[in-house]
Amino acid sequence: MPHGCGVWPAYWSVGPDWPRSGEIDIIEGVHNRETNQYTLHTSAGCTLSSGSVRLDADTQVLGKQCASSVNSNAGCAFLDKDTRSYGKGFNLLAGGVFAHLWNTDGIKVWHFARGEIPEDIEQKQPNPSAWGEPVAFWSSAACNIDSHFSEHSLVIDTTLCGDFGTATYSTSGCPGTCAQAVANPSNFKFAKWKLNYIAVYN
Repeated sequence: MPHGCGVWPAYWSVGPDWPRSGEIDIIEGVHNRETNQYTLHTSAGCTLSSGSVRLDADTQVLGKQCASSVNSNAGCAFLDKDTRSYGKGFNLLAGGVFAHLWNTDGIKVWHFARGEIPEDIEQKQPNPSAWGEPVAFWSSAACNIDSHFSEHSLVIDTTLCGDFGTATYSTSGCPGTCAQAVANPSNFKFAKWKLNYIAVYN
């Protein structure tokens, strides 16, 4: 997984006419942050609620308003407090698995560190009901999933600085400016993805 000063990697899904058809950010971080962020971006009418579903203890709510626009793009998000979920900590353990479930009940995300990956995932016969508490869940009780999410494509990208990277650079612990970081090739030693596979089930 990419990490480093000025590096903003993400694995996400998005529908047409953003944000009308929704966006689900499954992997997202910036610079040398230690943990992953999970975010939804929608049109008006969605807020974050986990309903009666209990979340993993390593979860922190960052924002509850999912509605996004060009000028207000924070979305509704959870921050994983497990340092194995992003960047250097993720890579040191030889990675892991992220899984998300999208149905009429809502959208759930799980992160499994290497060595904790369920056997049903290894066998490519996923059984989410056996996976325990998700690290993130957006309940349909506060967001009509069927009307706010449709026709998604999967995206993997690495942005250099960008709006997220630039806005957070001064508090990142990285030297100089984000533009200076981009001009320094040594910052990109770990700015690469290594994927075993991506599987979609319906």
